[in-house]
Amino acid sequence: MRRSREADQGSHALITRTEGHFGDATETETESRVLLVLFIRLPVAAGSSTVAERSAAELGGAIWGRGFAGSSTVAGVERRSCGQIIEGWEELRVNGLYHGNICLENVYYCKDNEKITIKLANFQSKGAMSKEAAQLEDINAIGRMLKSISALAKIGVPHQAERYMLVDHLAMNLEFLANTQQIGTIKDVILDHVFFWFKERRKRFFIYDIPKALKDAAFCNNVRRGQTCVLEWDKKPHHGLLGSMNRYRKTNLNLPAYDGNDPIQNVKFVSGAYTHEEEVQDDLTFNGMSSTVDEAVQSEQPMLCLNLYKCLSPEFPLNMDNKKIEGTQVPLRNLELVLVNKSFTNPTVLPV
Repeated sequence: MRRSREADQGSHALITRTEGHFGDATETETESRVLLVLFIRLPVAAGSSTVAERSAAELGGAIWGRGFAGSSTVAGVERRSCGQIIEGWEELRVNGLYHGNICLENVYYCKDNEKITIKLANFQSKGAMSKEAAQLEDINAIGRMLKSISALAKIGVPHQAERYMLVDHLAMNLEFLANTQQIGTIKDVILDHVFFWFKERRKRFFIYDIPKALKDAAFCNNVRRGQTCVLEWDKKPHHGLLGSMNRYRKTNLNLPAYDGNDPIQNVKFVSGAYTHEEEVQDDLTFNGMSSTVDEAVQSEQPMLCLNLYKCLSPEFPLNMDNKKIEGTQVPLRNLELVLVNKSFTNPTVLPV
């Protein structure tokens, strides 16, 4: 299929022409390119940009809360949706364009069976602002949007607040990114953030990267000095994983139980669990249902991947943890997440 793109410089919108009726969701796209044709200048129906069938707090909690509670399917939707926004922004950038008004109200989606495509509407000119400054402001706006969604989800599911830390870390670093020279490479840096890792990426990290890193004294010192985990980490059963791994150590290796006051032991525990998943899988349960090594670790230690990744790469490009930042909290009462159905006319909410 041949496609052509033209830039509407007046509205700073990237227009994508495909087979099918322009402006609806009947276009046929190849899977390999679908993420790069997301930002279409939409004929938004009157009123559809301010309507949500559920409150923002309920919607945010439903979409994000369930995903971080262990539903890999919903969590995958979250990552793919955010990834599509970043990919779409990059397509605008390489075409010399920007959006100019990225916020929750301007995020739309199209659902075709189980495939979700994210689109933005209401592009806005930034007047005399330079192109690079406007593109950087788009990234800052994505950070604010992620922070707002995280805050809304915490309202909906307050007892799971710690599971939003990855989103918060990414959001903070995007919101306060200030160097326009990073614009050209920031897309790859963002998509390599631990928030976007899926199970197989985390599994490779703990099975291959971590055992190698544990042989490096500098990495081990970083783990001991840093706040990679809460000591007495062994007080959490990890869905039965800790007991199963301790039994495995005693039976197969003649080793004592893990030391909950040693952060290195925690790293070895998690790395070993991913490595020996087949041997311990049958022992894992949560709320009466079977669980997995990945679900147990993500549930009990949601920041471990990020903290260890930073120990491996102290110059981690998205890391403002030690910087004092003054910012203004987005007023939650003004936020509505607007999602529209396939016709882009009748507002609906994302099924969860």
